[in-house]
Amino acid sequence: MPHITFGGKYVYGWLTVNDDGSILLPQEALMDYQLIGNKKVLLMSGSRTSKGFSVMSLELMKTYESHMLTVVAPALEGDDLRQDEVFFRQKGRTFASAGLDNEGRLSLPDQAKEAFGIHPDSRLLSIRSSNVAFVNIFEGPIVERARQHSELPVFEA
Repeated sequence: MPHITFGGKYVYGWLTVNDDGSILLPQEALMDYQLIGNKKVLLMSGSRTSKGFSVMSLELMKTYESHMLTVVAPALEGDDLRQDEVFFRQKGRTFASAGLDNEGRLSLPDQAKEAFGIHPDSRLLSIRSSNVAFVNIFEGPIVERARQHSELPVFEA
């Protein structure tokens, strides 16, 4: 996984949004965040500077006893994500659930695409973030730096 600046964040690469709004996530990120085989994931809107969204691992939130568990409570049914589509706003962020297939293709619901500003042919930079989520952003200084690195892989479904 490359760094784009010395001591900087780990970058998985560029993600391309397909015409249907699906996004192939990097296998390395799925392994890092224990998302292999998950059928549903939780998404959280990105910062005002970077835009995009984070992909959150409920299992890692439980493992690390993350404070995020109380924030995402509306998405839970018992100890698991609700099976119906989840979309809500909490603490200045937008949250949504999304399906993830066995190949790591994320299917964004229309409401989430609109809320996160995702359009077909968008390119997002996928970055290792916290111990419970990785981010996928399309604006800001990190994205500008990454555009200077042609060696970054591009993930397309």
